[in-house]
Amino acid sequence: MAAENITDLGRLISLLSDDDFSYHIAGGNHFANWVRDILHQEDLANEMRKAVSKQDLLDTLKDNIEEENEQSFMGDFKRLLARDFIYGLVLGLIIGIIIHLLLS
Repeated sequence: MAAENITDLGRLISLLSDDDFSYHIAGGNHFANWVRDILHQEDLANEMRKAVSKQDLLDTLKDNIEEENEQSFMGDFKRLLARDFIYGLVLGLIIGIIIHLLLS
């Protein structure tokens, strides 16, 4: 199984034996290197290097996933608000024009 994103990486790490995990951490933290080199997330990679245990590393990944989900939700919410505002504005203009024409 290969990792394609942070969620996949977390799943793979959780399945590793303690010996395999230690090998990847002791060898220069292969996980952090992958996040830096493949996903281009330097800040997350730096946070991952601070982890002293498998659980610390999984918690760091979980926090990042939650933060990304929150940012994605806020971006979607802002787009929804902007779209609804524009629809309301256009509808208001059309109704205003119709009322103006009817009263003229």
